[in-house]
Amino acid sequence: MNLNYLFNKKFYDILEQEEFTNSDEIPEAVKQAAVNKRNAHFEKCACELFNADFKRFDSKIGNKSVNLRTVYPGLLIGIGNPHGAFGGSETDLKLGFSFDYVTGLPYIPGSSVKGVLRSAFKKDGLVSALLSNGVNIEKLENDIFAGEISKTESKPINQRDIFYDAVIVQGDEYGKILSPESITYHESEVKNPNPVKLIKVRPNVTFQFNFDLKDSEINGVKISADDKLKLFTEILKLLGIGAKTNVGFGMLEEAKSPVQEKTLDEMEKKRFDFSYSPFNPDSKEQRNPGAPKPDKNKGTPYKKFNNNRR
Repeated sequence: MNLNYLFNKKFYDILEQEEFTNSDEIPEAVKQAAVNKRNAHFEKCACELFNADFKRFDSKIGNKSVNLRTVYPGLLIGIGNPHGAFGGSETDLKLGFSFDYVTGLPYIPGSSVKGVLRSAFKKDGLVSALLSNGVNIEKLENDIFAGEISKTESKPINQRDIFYDAVIVQGDEYGKILSPESITYHESEVKNPNPVKLIKVRPNVTFQFNFDLKDSEINGVKISADDKLKLFTEILKLLGIGAKTNVGFGMLEEAKSPVQEKTLDEMEKKRFDFSYSPFNPDSKEQRNPGAPKPDKNKGTPYKKFNNNRR
């Protein structure tokens, strides 16, 4: 199923089916039954979301790309998007997320990639330390992000650097890409915290960052497209991307392409062979003897959304 449709449409189909209001004339038992039904629907949709298998998707565009893998605790992107039912629910997901409308997969907008990279040029000494070639950083920034040759001259559109959306090309070791997360909001020092449920991209999920980069020359110093790609890669690894990077979310590490392609092929074979995983406790352990064993007392990781946090 398209995850964008599941998260933003199917999740709240239950609300369209409810035929009562909060009027005092409605018996409490009827109201509670409706609330229980809503909570069960939200939990079912959340489990579908977290247990969705990643389908292999080739989306390389541009002339340069780099594969970067998320690390613990994962990646938050688009949490400012509206989400959450009016009145709230203990199983509802309160914050939004960025899903591509067509593929339904999580993605990082090209504008976000460009913004993070440009922010590095505002940090004193960071870019100059990464390049070490004495190039004028301010002019390089204007050349890359604004297409400015000088204050009075700009590059033609077809000669400017282009930043495309970053898309997922590989799931984690189980072929999954999403998991639940909680942000604990402390309203007061003397009141109980109010945890807010949301979703995140799991650790060990690989994104492909695509660019269309051109060679540049700043005051006689040549900066090739490959030099720019190396610079962008180091910046993304240093600064991370997405929300709450100050507490560790959005950190990235480099994933080598040859290993990635081999892993993808292996994961495709394992998934269609119904190999054992903690998400599929009914499958045969001997088909994947190296996988961890599930705790039979807890069930599958996302069988009970309220009591599991990964």
